[in-house]
Amino acid sequence: MTPKTAPLRPQVGVPDQNLEASPIVGEDEDIDVESNVAGGGCAFNSVSYVLGDFVQSGSETLRCEQPGISVRKGELRSQA
Repeated sequence: MTPKTAPLRPQVGVPDQNLEASPIVGEDEDIDVESNVAGGGCAFNSVSYVLGDFVQSGSETLRCEQPGISVRKGELRSQA
């Protein structure tokens, strides 16, 4: 049997406070923010992503959602 692997997602590292970044929220959090990237996308360390894109920040999976926020979608577990 072939082991399951996570889909390839850009590894964006940790948020850099000196670079543009969309707010990061948990799935169950309500947040009142305006879109901060033209076209309604997200930014992470000054790199733009479109709505629906997934990125990996360390072991944390984030998804770009309206109105331009990064929503936590889980964590990758290391395979031991």
